[in-house]
Amino acid sequence: MEEDEFIDYLEEFRCKKYFCAIKVGGECLDNFFEDSILRLYNIGLIPLVLHGGGKQIDDALEKEKISVKKLDGKRYTDKKLC
Repeated sequence: MEEDEFIDYLEEFRCKKYFCAIKVGGECLDNFFEDSILRLYNIGLIPLVLHGGGKQIDDALEKEKISVKKLDGKRYTDKKLC
């Protein structure tokens, strides 16, 4: 999508819809989370869910025996993944 098309799309929905951005971690992906998203939608918000998958990524890296260092919330691995 080109930038002009993207801006036109945003303008079309700007006054009509309200978006709600939610950043979640893997620990909260359960039935309560699903119900909460549905409730937001039912009151007229459009939930945008951002999930980094941190726990799942850590588990997969551990399984592959890839060392991980975390600094200021960022994950660093060795060159094996590059």
